[in-house]
Amino acid sequence: MLQAFDFIKMANAHLPDTGDIGDKMIVVEILDDSQFSGTNVEQLLKDVPSEFPHTFLFVFDQTSASQPDHPILVIDLFDQPGRTFRAIPSEIHWIESNLSISNMDWEDFADCVDEDGVFRGFPDTAE
Repeated sequence: MLQAFDFIKMANAHLPDTGDIGDKMIVVEILDDSQFSGTNVEQLLKDVPSEFPHTFLFVFDQTSASQPDHPILVIDLFDQPGRTFRAIPSEIHWIESNLSISNMDWEDFADCVDEDGVFRGFPDTAE
């Protein structure tokens, strides 16, 4: 079964090659603790410390581990805590980098999920 570290490796494998080795990593904090196994979103929100410096969480859960495209649960901690969508690992870097610097808003990603609630990238609007 996939573990949280496997998620990081999958996400990093899809980063664009800018020629700068510093750009080849996703900036996340890993909390790999079995005490959170099976925890729902509401309980996770209660467990986030008040001094937590991030505005969202990426959660590698049972759905992430069991689905073929490993959709990661993304949880809003800022505007409307508890809102969620899922994203495939190759899109996690874009979500993390754009939300972290407020270049894009939660809705920019959440409004572009597929019918199954998974963000797989922005639609190609070039015709």
